[in-house]
Amino acid sequence: MAAATRDKVLKAAKELNYTASRSAAALASGRTNRIAMLARERLAGWFMGELFDGLYDELSRARYDLTVYRAGSVEERAEFFTRLPANRNADALIVSGFSATDEEADTLASMGMPIVSVNSPYISCCQASVAIDDEAAEAMAVRYLAALGHRRFCYVGRTDPLTGKEWGFDARARGYKDEIVSLGLTDCGIHVFRQVGVSCLVMYFFRV
Repeated sequence: MAAATRDKVLKAAKELNYTASRSAAALASGRTNRIAMLARERLAGWFMGELFDGLYDELSRARYDLTVYRAGSVEERAEFFTRLPANRNADALIVSGFSATDEEADTLASMGMPIVSVNSPYISCCQASVAIDDEAAEAMAVRYLAALGHRRFCYVGRTDPLTGKEWGFDARARGYKDEIVSLGLTDCGIHVFRQVGVSCLVMYFFRV
């Protein structure tokens, strides 16, 4: 294309506020410039808010969009793994706060895209994982509170009722129990709940 013709096309596109269709470009390139994220937590929670903020900072610089799928209930989970909406609609998948059954892990792997887990180090199909050491973090929290003079402790957390697989709760519970024994503190028990929200936490604290 001649330079003069190219300049005319670019000028017209600017005047018309023309934006190239990513969907159309994907047909030719095979790339969607879109990252999918599968989350099991409430999207309004503090953790997800921080995660979204960090992802936006990085993905927007690379000109990627983010599409979020939530699998926080049996129904949502079945819907995702039955339809696989991210398949061919994204270039990669981020899995957050998730434990998967062997069958679900095989299904994710069959999508044939890079998968990275955030705070989900127990999923076998991921090529990479970013997570803190939950066990060490919980032990550190117990030591800190003990240094402030606290002697009676309880641990309140959630299991994963959808899979029965290990996830962050189990590691944190181990760190809690081991540190309580190590420091000779009083263990008032581990309390498990399935609902999410402040009112649920208040109810459990009043029971202890």
